[in-house]
Amino acid sequence: MKLLYFTDLHARGTNPRARTDDYTAAMFRKLAEVRSLAEIHQVKAVLFGGDLFHAPDAADSVKGELIRFLRTFPVPIVGVWGNTHDIWGDNPLTLGRTARGVVEAAGAMQLLKPGEPYLIEADGLKVQITGQGYHEEMDRRDWRLDYCVYPEGDPSAPEGHQHWRSPEVTWAIHIAHGMLRTEPLMVGVPVTLVEDVLRETKADITLSGHDHNGYGVIEAHHRRACNPGALMRLTADRKEIDRPIQAALITLADTCKVELLPITCATVGAEVLDRTHIERAEARGNSMDRFMESVKSGGDFEAIDVAGVVERIAANKGVAAEVKAEAISRVHAAQEELVTEDAA
Repeated sequence: MKLLYFTDLHARGTNPRARTDDYTAAMFRKLAEVRSLAEIHQVKAVLFGGDLFHAPDAADSVKGELIRFLRTFPVPIVGVWGNTHDIWGDNPLTLGRTARGVVEAAGAMQLLKPGEPYLIEADGLKVQITGQGYHEEMDRRDWRLDYCVYPEGDPSAPEGHQHWRSPEVTWAIHIAHGMLRTEPLMVGVPVTLVEDVLRETKADITLSGHDHNGYGVIEAHHRRACNPGALMRLTADRKEIDRPIQAALITLADTCKVELLPITCATVGAEVLDRTHIERAEARGNSMDRFMESVKSGGDFEAIDVAGVVERIAANKGVAAEVKAEAISRVHAAQEELVTEDAA
């Protein structure tokens, strides 16, 4: 049995600031290739990792076109919701009034909900797919509640757990939209580690989205985790420019295999992502850093002509001569004091 997985589509009808091509057209080209891969590999289902839309209130035209396209897939599409791109305020209870909810209501994608596994039986195999969409406590509360699957009735499962593995299934796959990574981020950013999940979960394969860079395929503790990275690029971050665009093919038999498939229609990042606005911001930030460092270092006032700055401001603003003179006098006094302190 084969399954295909992709994540983070971020459907929208306008271009992100960094994109120089037609974002929506590129999105449908990539979706068409995902559909083609599903046909070529004769998969039983296409799995999705969340953030179908870029905003919960996507335009009707975007919703309609996407629904029509998803209905052309040869097999069911099964997946979870994302964070604030799919739901309002990270609150899953708002799904009914979001674009993501409309796609489910239209029957274009099966929405995975905690405690409601999706089952596929074919070729002598029974596969269970569970899912956990985003919520405001994701990666903040006990991560086992969202990322781990336990055997039915397992007393070691945390209180309130909803993702159970049936004793009748051959393979168990779990999809979660959260910050699942191989290493922590900066202090204060909640993260769940792949190693921890693979050590604890009883799902054979854990699929994740949310982190657009992805981590590829990881095998540990006789289990696998995969995040192929977002299908669409939204920013001109250097990692985003360089990363490959790909989907994951899952092959299940006596053993399971997860491999990454390139999306060949994806244009090279440097050709469709513009870093001009980022570089300008960096240049402004660097100039300010240099200025502040000069001030903090004891006053390299030969390099920074503060008196000249006062002169120009006074001329532009029509400041009275006596006020200008007093300001310049105080600047000179401060310069002398700093130089004296430095010499001492």
